[in-house]
Amino acid sequence: GASGGHHNQGAAWSCRMNTPCQGGTYDGSDGAEVPFTSQVYDGTVDPDVHQYGYVDRWQAGGSKGEWTTIDYRIELNTPGVADGRLIGWVNGVKAFDREGYLFRDKDHAHQGVRCWRWHYYFGGSWGSPSDNKLYARNFSVWADESVPEM
Repeated sequence: GASGGHHNQGAAWSCRMNTPCQGGTYDGSDGAEVPFTSQVYDGTVDPDVHQYGYVDRWQAGGSKGEWTTIDYRIELNTPGVADGRLIGWVNGVKAFDREGYLFRDKDHAHQGVRCWRWHYYFGGSWGSPSDNKLYARNFSVWADESVPEM
């Protein structure tokens, strides 16, 4: 697979959204109460340089105790061409947009999204010092050309 510091270049990819904590991958410098990042393993990641894939900070985060609408869109690349894209919106405002991902190489052009899962965990060596809760509602997954415009 492509997670946890393991990399299967060209044959597997992974995109995830994170809410990093202070003391972990987030230094608190921008004051976001609940910061958002994207973590991506794709065919261009050099595991010697990016052991845990590409980790990019979003331009907006959320606030504790308030509902936050998050839209997360993955556009698969043309097989063999690093033109994949990841876009994220927070409360209807674009907060992340990056192109240039290689999710599928030419040898794995037939692979699209074979598995989709949603989970929330507090991982890494900087585990939470307290109990946390996450509430989700109005959850939708789109996997074709009928994806609504944001």
